[in-house]
Amino acid sequence: MGVHPFAKAANGFVMQADAPDAKLADVQAVADAIHGNTKLANIQAVADVIHGNAKLADVQAVPDAIHGNTKVFDIQAVADAKPDVQAVPGAIHGNTKDADNSVVADAIQGNTKLTDVHPFMEGDCSIKLADAQVRNKAVDGFDATNMSPLVARCLAHHLAKVSVQRVWQGNYPEMFKPVLDAFGQPHRRIYIAFDFEFAADAFTNMHCWPGCTKTNYEYLRRYVNGGDVVQMGLAFVFEDEVDEEPTFTAMALEINFDFTVELRKYNGEAISFLSEQGHDLTEHRDRGVVPHFVYTGLLSHLPFGNSSVTWIAYHGDYDFGFFLRLLQGGCRGSSHLPLELPTFLHQLRLNFPRLYDIRVLGQLVQHGFRGSLTAIADLLGVNRFGRGHHAGVDALLTLSCFFQIVSCLSASGDHQLHRLDSRQGLLAGIAQVNKAIKDARHIGDRTSNIDVIKVQAGNLDEEAQRIQELVPSNFNIIGVEVMHPQLGNRSYAIGAQQNYESMKTYLKDADSFEIVIAFVNSEGMLAYDCVWKFCISSTPRSGCLHPRQFTRLMASCGATSNPNVSWVTFHGAHGIASLISSFSAPQDLPSDWPSYVEQRRAYFPGMYDVALIVHRYPDIGILPTTGCKGGLFDVARALDLNFIKDDNPVTRVLLTLRCYMRLADRGDFPDKQSAVQGQLMENCCWNCPAKRMEHA
Repeated sequence: MGVHPFAKAANGFVMQADAPDAKLADVQAVADAIHGNTKLANIQAVADVIHGNAKLADVQAVPDAIHGNTKVFDIQAVADAKPDVQAVPGAIHGNTKDADNSVVADAIQGNTKLTDVHPFMEGDCSIKLADAQVRNKAVDGFDATNMSPLVARCLAHHLAKVSVQRVWQGNYPEMFKPVLDAFGQPHRRIYIAFDFEFAADAFTNMHCWPGCTKTNYEYLRRYVNGGDVVQMGLAFVFEDEVDEEPTFTAMALEINFDFTVELRKYNGEAISFLSEQGHDLTEHRDRGVVPHFVYTGLLSHLPFGNSSVTWIAYHGDYDFGFFLRLLQGGCRGSSHLPLELPTFLHQLRLNFPRLYDIRVLGQLVQHGFRGSLTAIADLLGVNRFGRGHHAGVDALLTLSCFFQIVSCLSASGDHQLHRLDSRQGLLAGIAQVNKAIKDARHIGDRTSNIDVIKVQAGNLDEEAQRIQELVPSNFNIIGVEVMHPQLGNRSYAIGAQQNYESMKTYLKDADSFEIVIAFVNSEGMLAYDCVWKFCISSTPRSGCLHPRQFTRLMASCGATSNPNVSWVTFHGAHGIASLISSFSAPQDLPSDWPSYVEQRRAYFPGMYDVALIVHRYPDIGILPTTGCKGGLFDVARALDLNFIKDDNPVTRVLLTLRCYMRLADRGDFPDKQSAVQGQLMENCCWNCPAKRMEHA
């Protein structure tokens, strides 16, 4: 990430960093974690091997071993190696047979003592890779969600040893300076965990448990707007690059706010709880930092709105709420959360485009998990250093838990890290009462016995409220099937422009069609366990919606013109043309083919035709004699999916999604998918001269 010139928005919210999404090397990061966080009697031996100074037969074996591509970890050669300069290279190569020495294993597991070299971070994190080609390849391939398990595990264990700096009115400029200096340097990626300790006002019912998202947010808004922050914890991990050597740097702050119990009426239970946890509220009254100074001195300089920054909290509904209030300038009484939940979620994603709630991720560790931060740390084997319900310590523990979860998922294989995607941006409290999530069922082998909701004028408002929650809840893969009988019977032309003009004629003459849509997340969970069916008509007709009503619904739920949403179809050229025609009404479609394609990409930047993705895989069975991939049922059969052959739109949209999810399990799927992004197929196969792929 480049040095920030942060452009602060007028309302004090988004500060956009002008920096590309850079990626750091797994190999470098692993080596950094191993080298920088150990104090071994024989550290030079490890350093020599990793730096490439030892005489190894194959330099490539070092990154291979660290990545787990060799059999090192399977046979525990690293753990068994003796701590001498010959044994360590042998261990990394997997050639050693020596046993019972844990020096290298401790270094990898993060069990060794660190050396103080910085008031914030214990341990020096820097590494050189012997092979520049390996280094550059690794840098290009790094992503936060495919971090190697070794790096994540080392970070999880070492963060507990970071010193938490306590910030008061008398020292806040000097405490903020190292953090501001760090943000003034180029970084690959930044992770920020935070925690708040706060007090509700006297009018807040501390025992309210709202049962739906609407009342949940109303309570959250009332609580946050009436409450005050007592303490804020921030834990930072910077993935740096100094002289082409990647390093990790960690810092932690515990900011104690100006807080006077006698100033206003606070909830007695909240005050008692803070005192019981060891917070000296008298000291906060005498020495606390004024919120406005926290905003101007630190928060206004942080990279809000930058997707290369990952924000992490635990049960973060209230924490993010108080954070958004502070971003309005930090002044008490003049900052409030918005009235409506969609506006709150929009502000949340605008300022924190990449966020995770550890309580939500806890479901990946233990099914149905609803415990405390300490409970998830215990499940993960992450140690707490310091007292609970103190914001700096809890922020560090939250960050450690995040890296340990990443470690567990990446070590388990089978592309498990995609499970983070379906939980990205979800807050525990809101997600817990979100019926789209609670009622979701895996699409699995199901193509029947699914609720089909017919949306008409009478239930449009009710269904619109439900649909509007889906994309913000990460149900951002939308299967679509459009039934337009007139188009199915038309003739075809050879050229793209002639074919397009023919299609426009049929669309203009036909004033009604049906749409079936289904929303799933990246784990294949079907929202509400249902699909929606719409009858669209440009002329008044019983049971039908006007095209503009459907257009407004799709726009309001964030389904269109959103690059983070994937629309999935099969032989979808005709059906998508019908959708765009309805979106454009009462205007006609563009006169020429290239303009239409441009318009289609504007509405559907993430459009994928399963028929075209399948054509990128030569190993998927080809039908005899014709040399084509066939229709949807042929593709499903080739992918070994169980299904009942029932050519109705509900079955087709669900089977299309199942084919898409099955293809997504393949390791090379992203490359195959991106190769056909935005392209659609008309009907059948390559061998049908008038039924070909569009050249979009």
